[in-house]
Amino acid sequence: SPVDWMVSDLIAYPERVAELLDAWCGQRLAHTMVVTVKFQGDSPSWKDVEVALHIAQSHGYWARAKHFFNNKNEVTLLIKSDATPRNPVAIKSFYEVSWPKSDS
Repeated sequence: SPVDWMVSDLIAYPERVAELLDAWCGQRLAHTMVVTVKFQGDSPSWKDVEVALHIAQSHGYWARAKHFFNNKNEVTLLIKSDATPRNPVAIKSFYEVSWPKSDS
């Protein structure tokens, strides 16, 4: 059965990431995936990003690409299965977490 989350931050050419994405999505290995696509040079190849998005979508996943400001040579793919459980997990913000007090 698929895992809930899978994160991939491989150092690989976009073509290899597309091959892996095809296998992962084809086997329905995860409900939600975060996958980075890395590029050489100063800017991403949007054609390679479109290919990766199309692969995920062709397997029935919702997919979106995000180019974060500080990651100039990579694009992050956010991929989600339509069969993802709809029970949200409560996550406390950093400031709500009670950290143990040190004795020093």
